[in-house]
Amino acid sequence: MKNRSRSRNRDPAIHKSIQAETRFYKTLSVTIMPTDELDLDEESRERCAETVVEFVKIELSALPDRIRFMFLFGMFGFRATTRLRYFRSFCALPRDKRIEWVALWADGPIALTRKLFRPLRSFVLLSFYEIPEVQRALDALEIPSPIGEEKA
Repeated sequence: MKNRSRSRNRDPAIHKSIQAETRFYKTLSVTIMPTDELDLDEESRERCAETVVEFVKIELSALPDRIRFMFLFGMFGFRATTRLRYFRSFCALPRDKRIEWVALWADGPIALTRKLFRPLRSFVLLSFYEIPEVQRALDALEIPSPIGEEKA
């Protein structure tokens, strides 16, 4: 019995499937992450993306089975619709098209697609803003206080 489970774990098709899923969620996470406003080098952006995608995968796997099934079914619909509209995978789209497409689904007029992206966007943004490099980059920005400076 142990030999069978070992051979399943080494199955190249399963390994490729896991890599494809990871690549999809990484591309989707990077599309959602608001990195353009921050002064991060390419290496920092890559580390942030890796951290975010790991957090997203852990949180998605922790969802209750019924909700995870509905989420995965919705993501299947997102990926299938992407292929039908653009004749290529989401990961193969140019960055501007990915941003536009995600915005249409996450902020568009259809409530069901907005609900689909709500947990994903929440997981991505929560993990992104908790990364120390991102916090340092945010501290470096000189953003005026919404309350204003108090006069002494």
